[in-house]
Amino acid sequence: YDGIYVSSMLRTQQTAQPLLDLLPPGTEYVVLPGVREIPAGIFEGSSEDAGLGRLGYAAAPLAWTLGARFVPIPGGEDGNAFDARVDDALQQIHDNGDENAVVFSHGATIMFWTMMNVDNPDLGLLLSHQLDNTDAVVIEGSPEEGWTLVSWAGESVDPEPSLPTKLF
Repeated sequence: YDGIYVSSMLRTQQTAQPLLDLLPPGTEYVVLPGVREIPAGIFEGSSEDAGLGRLGYAAAPLAWTLGARFVPIPGGEDGNAFDARVDDALQQIHDNGDENAVVFSHGATIMFWTMMNVDNPDLGLLLSHQLDNTDAVVIEGSPEEGWTLVSWAGESVDPEPSLPTKLF
């Protein structure tokens, strides 16, 4: 890997440490605040597993993946602000010249940015396989060329979008 990046939240830095331990001495990660988790707004502190907290937190990001990026999480950011901050972070990686970077971020950030930005999104993955801690998503491309989803939690993803995705 030619670059290791982490969000500004301590838990991503702790998750990155075992990889750093395997790399040559002196290898360090770069803190990239733009890949931090999606702020929960008024749902902060609510259960992520059930009830209004889970539904309220996920409703706006689901709308973003369907093109309604103007929808905010109440008390939080909208999809345009979310997309812009993650795009800016990925542009920084690209500007650093890193072509095989690893980014340690957060499940919702990874899932929703990916589905909003790749040329071959598989929205069914959001329903059938939400990311667990330390699951990996692989994308290829660049800010200029666009992005292709290669794999999701170890599952290969078809590089050609389905007909419904193309029509959408």
